Amino acid sequence: MIGSFRLLGGAPELDARRVLVTAFENQTGDPSLDPLGRMAADWITRGIQQTALLEAVAPEATLQLVTGTRPAAEEARTLAEFTGAGTIISGAVYLLEDSLQFQAHVTDVENQRILISVESDRSARSNPGRAVESLRQRVVGALAITHDGRIARFANLALRPPTFEGYRAFAEGEELYNRSFTPGNSHLRVEALELFLRALELDSTLHAARLRAATAMALLGRPAEADSLLQIVAAHRDELSGFARAELDLIVADLAGDRLRALEAVRRRPQGSVDTAPIDRAARALWANRPRETIETLEDAEWYAAFVHSLGFSGVGQLYWHFLAAAHHMLGEHRRELRIARRGRERYPDALTMLQLEVEALAALGRVEELHERLDESLVLPSRPVTFLPPQQVGSAGQLMTRAALELRAHGHLEESRAVAERAIGWYRSLPAEARATDGFSRELALAYYVAERWDQARAIFKARHSSAQPAPTTTDASLTGRPVSPRSSVSASEPWRCSGRRMPMVDRTI
Repeated sequence: MIGSFRLLGGAPELDARRVLVTAFENQTGDPSLDPLGRMAADWITRGIQQTALLEAVAPEATLQLVTGTRPAAEEARTLAEFTGAGTIISGAVYLLEDSLQFQAHVTDVENQRILISVESDRSARSNPGRAVESLRQRVVGALAITHDGRIARFANLALRPPTFEGYRAFAEGEELYNRSFTPGNSHLRVEALELFLRALELDSTLHAARLRAATAMALLGRPAEADSLLQIVAAHRDELSGFARAELDLIVADLAGDRLRALEAVRRRPQGSVDTAPIDRAARALWANRPRETIETLEDAEWYAAFVHSLGFSGVGQLYWHFLAAAHHMLGEHRRELRIARRGRERYPDALTMLQLEVEALAALGRVEELHERLDESLVLPSRPVTFLPPQQVGSAGQLMTRAALELRAHGHLEESRAVAERAIGWYRSLPAEARATDGFSRELALAYYVAERWDQARAIFKARHSSAQPAPTTTDASLTGRPVSPRSSVSASEPWRCSGRRMPMVDRTI
């Protein structure tokens, strides 16, 4: 895979002074020691960052792209290519009788050769921190030899590695947190939060766990508690990596509803950060009313969408086309928007969300006949979970028809808008009895009546819903879409979205 995505342009060039530390392989035969590999990588990275003489890629910026389905060496080279890291530090942890020992290799990515290898001191299995600390010092010393002799004087940095118990809880929480963004798994976010808080009970200096706990709390609609944790993290700002400082600023800005500060925080992410950096920056620019910056960011990042799609993260790939089309829409560049939408559909032909992009562009252009042809296609497309996309993304053909009617109305095509809304009403009324008995049915049907200007029918449904005092649902009924949809985040205030007046909250930062 090395070099394959450079053909699309935008991928960073390899830089020998940019260092990627991968999780060390567990060769002990004991799965309970798996977190030691990430613990060692995190601590070595922190030691390199403290020198300020080499650039270390933040491990949290690449974690979500590690698939675990390929050989470790191949995965490491792929991540190095993606981040532009010309130097890789990798290795393994071994169990020798009852003692732990790490072995690390410093590798030149360009020439694919090992420059130097080092071993840690042995430490008791019950005290792995000693081995991790000696490994960190020796790796930094090895870099002094291979890259810059001036680093040697930083080899004995006064840093304390986290406790293994605390780090293990954090690592388990991080795994659940990442899985919580996949369809049907939003409940795992609560479990992840419990593990982050447990990690802090075991090691109060583990600020990565505190920062992640604050993010989870914000996503769970607990902003006051999140703010309390963020204040503690902010008091230790000097101890954070550049990536973590940018994340801290981003979450604080999100909670304050400050779109410009959020955009500035994303801009400050260190070069070589992976995560969803291009998508995050594009989204923040759009929500800060900077659609041109969104376009400029994404036009140089198609390689990124192709890369993450190749790893199986199709959600991020769809977000790429979503935000690029949205930016052109905001600028009134609807022909370009249509071209982008159709390219997205070529990549994801069965995705209703991609069809929605094309329908909205056609509505803006007033190309009603083509729009109806696309609506016909929606009747046979499978419904798919869309929890990785903003909630305005449709989950059924009926919702797509209502969105198309709204878009036609926004662009002055009132008669055509009413006709499409009537089509949506017909679709909802044709649903089986069990679907029509759901709360989601009445909500969506009322909206379709409203857009069709059938005020009496819309008023009757809205009045009945209000008098029943049912809380607004946070999910879309499975009977309407063919599948359950996980609740969306309530992390921040709504954001402006498109000329139709719809609103969209912050997108979850995940792959």
